[in-house]
Amino acid sequence: MSRALVVAWALAMALGAAATPATSRIVERVPDSPDPAARYLFYLHGRIIEVQGPQAVSPEFGRYEYQQILETFADRGFVVVAEVREDGAGQEFVVATARQVRRLLDAGVPARNITVVGFSKGGDMALGVAAVVASEQVGYAILAGCGSDPGRVARLGPRIQGRFLSLLDRSDRFSPSCAPLFAAAEQVREKDQHAFETGLDHGLFYEPRPEWVDRVVDWARPATGVD
Repeated sequence: MSRALVVAWALAMALGAAATPATSRIVERVPDSPDPAARYLFYLHGRIIEVQGPQAVSPEFGRYEYQQILETFADRGFVVVAEVREDGAGQEFVVATARQVRRLLDAGVPARNITVVGFSKGGDMALGVAAVVASEQVGYAILAGCGSDPGRVARLGPRIQGRFLSLLDRSDRFSPSCAPLFAAAEQVREKDQHAFETGLDHGLFYEPRPEWVDRVVDWARPATGVD
């Protein structure tokens, strides 16, 4: 994605922030003075948005309702941190996101008030964030974002820390189960995976459908957390 498109998207986000209470809770970076009582949700999008921008449309799965997904989580009471990545984003973005999570922790935000949600490539990046942040209580929701590459599982499994929820559809053509990674991550105490039967393939997560959104929200608001 070109820098011009990124700038245009950032401007649109800024203008929209004044329009509704939901969009006013959507930011590209964590605030300079975070509210320790707020709940923060990082959303890391799929690769198609890197290529096409935030209005991305897949020939197989349809329109990626990116803004609607962000607003849905904002409407649920989260401060949503979301940035449109440039094409080819990799470890540098992972480290930058991890630094933002650490900034919240250093500002006194409870770890259980922080959740990193990643779809597809964004899910893989969220796992990288978990390895860098190294906090047992920060939550992660991996949406069709795990892979079964033995080498990556062996390298990443022992390093990730946090609370992990994996969601996918059984019909997903990419077979993005986190089961191999979870088996390698013996140090992780809280890890759960659920496979839906919608038949929507990878496209299940292209819009904020209640079945997956509700599970992410429940994971981000554990019973032992702060209401």
